[in-house]
Parts: sequence; structure tokens; C-alpha cells
Amino acid sequence: MQKKLLTKKKYNELLKTSIDAVNEHNILFLSDVAAYLPITRTEFYLYELDLAPALKDAIENQRALAKQLLIQKWMKSESPTLNIALYKLIGTQAERLALAGKSGDDDDFSKTKQAFLESLEQMGDEDESD
Repeated sequence: MQKKLLTKKKYNELLKTSIDAVNEHNILFLSDVAAYLPITRTEFYLYELDLAPALKDAIENQRALAKQLLIQKWMKSESPTLNIALYKLIGTQAERLALAGKSGDDDDFSKTKQAFLESLEQMGDEDESD
């Protein structure tokens, strides 16, 4: 599709409308912005509004606000699932591993991988001796 020409004034108006929509409707995804504009979704991308740093910042701010609200709800919750989810977000690496029933020193996957590689070497050595 050929890129349509857009005046700077019209671009700035669309950008302002986009940012206002993000703030007013708590939009968290860039792809949802076009629904609130007087242009098509194709035109939204054609005019490269999706690349505007100010619009990206507005969406990131909405995401940060949404995360804060969720964390505040989780802190007040008595739901074990939400408590664990919050702990996974705020805990240290060692605490997250402990919560998962693992220790930082004991990596079962690495041990299994190493044992597998050693067994392959042994099989190779046995084939050469035949």
C-alpha cells in the first residue's frame, strides 16, 4: 500500500487524540489505539503513529499504573495464589528458587545434561575399542 501524505498539523492532532485515548480508556496495547481514532487501523500504521515515542511513553505509563494497582490489590489479598505471585515478583533470586523447591547451587538440569554427555562419550569409547 502506498504511503499517504499527512500534514504535520494532522499528524500532531492524531497523535494528541491517540495519547488522550490511551489516558482516558486505560489502553495498555499499542494495537488498541487505532480503534479510538477517526482513521483506519491500516492508516494508523501507515502514518507511523505506532512509532511515536510520546505514544509509546503514554502506553508504558498506563502499564506501570496497571501494575501498581495489581500489586496493591495483591498485597491486600488473602489468596495464596496471589500472595505467591507477588512474592515471585518482589523476592530475590534465592527466595524464588526456594519457593520453587530448588537451591541456587543444585541445578538438576545441568547435572542431568552432564551425565548424558558423559554417557555419550563412554559409548563412543566403547565403539572405538570394538
